[in-house]
Formats: sequence, structure tokens, C-alpha cells
Amino acid sequence: MLNYVNDNYKDAKLSESAANTLYSTLEDGKVDLNQLNPETLNKNLFGYNYPDGKNPRKYNGESDYSVAPTEIEVPVFIHDKDYDKLHAVGAGALFNNTATIAADDRFVDSMGKLEDKYRKEGNNKLMIQAKILGRGLNSASQPKRQTIKSILKQAITFPSIR
Repeated sequence: MLNYVNDNYKDAKLSESAANTLYSTLEDGKVDLNQLNPETLNKNLFGYNYPDGKNPRKYNGESDYSVAPTEIEVPVFIHDKDYDKLHAVGAGALFNNTATIAADDRFVDSMGKLEDKYRKEGNNKLMIQAKILGRGLNSASQPKRQTIKSILKQAITFPSIR
């Protein structure tokens, strides 16, 4: 089971215990690879499911959004879904894909609002986490913004041809 799934599903990367759990669901000689692999839960920054690149996964390696996000994860969850709609994957999309700027801006704005909310509530732990997530993504997305600024500057200053 382990070798079959890992050899045939690009992003599965099943552990032996995950393969054993999957095998235990065998019915009529078949398993459902589209179910959530519980070993993929809480593997991200601060022990959450969504902030970072290791979202919960199905046994076949696909992202699984069936786990409800906590309040601080909601902007991340939406951001991930926005990236999925754009087929933007991984760090390359964050650093270089200018089509993702609107999603990044929504994320940073939402995290700023949560940061303010948690500050007013006196919840320093969540306030700091929201600050790290929002400002971290904003910093990471700066290279693609600089590329656009450079292109626009060149377009504006390019001498006209007569």
C-alpha cells in the first residue's frame, strides 16, 4: 500500500503508519485515497493547519480543506483558496507571481485587523502571531511588487518614438 500510493501519487508521501491506517479502511478490496490523512494535521507554523505550506492532505496528496480553520487561520485559508483558483503553487508564486498580489493584499489586511482585535482583547499571543503572519507574508511578497514597480517606471520613462 505504502509503495503503491507513494509511487503513483506525486504529493502523497505516505508514512508507514499512514499507509497502515489507510489499509485498515479497506472495503471490498478498495481504499478511498480521497479521505483526509490525519497525520497531515497541525504541521504548520504555531501548530496550525493552514499558515505555511503544509496544509492538511488527503491520502492521495491533494490539499484537503475539510478541517475548519480557527479564527486566526481564516485569512490563511482564504488566501490558500485564492492561490488555488490562480493555480499559484509554492514559494515561487508568493515571491514572483504578480497575479497573486490582490490575494496577498487581502491576507495582509485581514491579518492586520486580527492583530488589532487581539491587541484590544489583550491576547498578546494571538496578536503577535497575527503580526508575524501578516507582516511576514507582506515582506515575502515584496520581490514581485518591486518587479511591477520597475516595469511601470520603465514604461513611464521610456522615450517616445517619433
